[in-house]
Amino acid sequence: MKRRCFFCSTPYQIIVACQIVNQYYLDGFNDIYILNHFENHRDIAYRLKEVSIFDNVYTVPSIELELQAQNENRFIRLYSYCKNYLESHSILKKAGVQLHYDEVYFSYPSTIIKLFLLANRSIKINCFEDGTGSYFYEIESFFNKIDKLLLRGKKVANLFLFKPKYYSCKNNIQLIPIRTIDDDYKELYRRIFSYNSNHPLSNYIYFDVPSDLGDIAFKTELANILEGFQKKVGEKISVKLHPRSKVVEYQNSNQYQFLDSQVPWEIISMNHNLDDKVIISFFSTTQVSNKIIFDEEPYVIYLFEMKELSEYNILDYKAKTFTDKVEKDYKIRGKVYYPSNMEELEEISLLIKKELEDKNK
Repeated sequence: MKRRCFFCSTPYQIIVACQIVNQYYLDGFNDIYILNHFENHRDIAYRLKEVSIFDNVYTVPSIELELQAQNENRFIRLYSYCKNYLESHSILKKAGVQLHYDEVYFSYPSTIIKLFLLANRSIKINCFEDGTGSYFYEIESFFNKIDKLLLRGKKVANLFLFKPKYYSCKNNIQLIPIRTIDDDYKELYRRIFSYNSNHPLSNYIYFDVPSDLGDIAFKTELANILEGFQKKVGEKISVKLHPRSKVVEYQNSNQYQFLDSQVPWEIISMNHNLDDKVIISFFSTTQVSNKIIFDEEPYVIYLFEMKELSEYNILDYKAKTFTDKVEKDYKIRGKVYYPSNMEELEEISLLIKKELEDKNK
């Protein structure tokens, strides 16, 4: 029997790992390591043990290693890299990470995962999706030249995706489909994430960008655009804050319904039909996640082509290529929009508002 381990550093990754095991590996031996990169990781690990998807559930204290690897000082980063490499076995042992596995699964090779790979050079490497970037960024680009040298050219064998047809990279990785999440599994994930809220969502949901993406001027311009949009539709807007953002960043915050920033959108949306909702953001995984993992088709408004935000646009052509693929896969056309300025956004808002009103008559 093959022994597999999964590393997860976000709630979304935990959902994907559960889907993979339930679809392909129920008869195998599967462990999961949950990294302490998000606030309620221990609570989720506890509930994950109760549902018995994995043989063992571990939490891993690895955030300090990650912070060292991201230090702005180049020499500190290099020192940490060398020190961690030389002490990899003791670091893994202290963190409670075992080495007796045949296959490993992860989304992004954080520092603790790289150390695990260095200590298991014969292990089969598999990756699974972590949102939009998994569809248009090369997996191999996550490993630097030193990583590749130490791994002796070891390659990723398989990439698990909900929608392999959206994948746009050119490489030899085998793409493995993950089935969409049905009602039975929705109930399972509500239990794991302890979320049973039936609070209504507004027709319009805005997804925040992290506070460290762009400067203050960028966030201010986005807030102004959102305020103008809200006035046009005349309804309160639900706002899904990024975990690193704060309510105080929004003017006239009483006009918005702020959703729990610690609960994944994919879990919140399980309690709602998204086909008649409007999702707005500069660019966010959550704008496509309902189509990807539930095959629901909400209205989507991307703001990254607006001239008011042109000087802050950090996206490359790959993002637009990806969103085009998702749009073409919609069964109902005319639900995805790319306004080029505030005037167009206002026109789109009135068009969608009328469509929603007509549906509710």
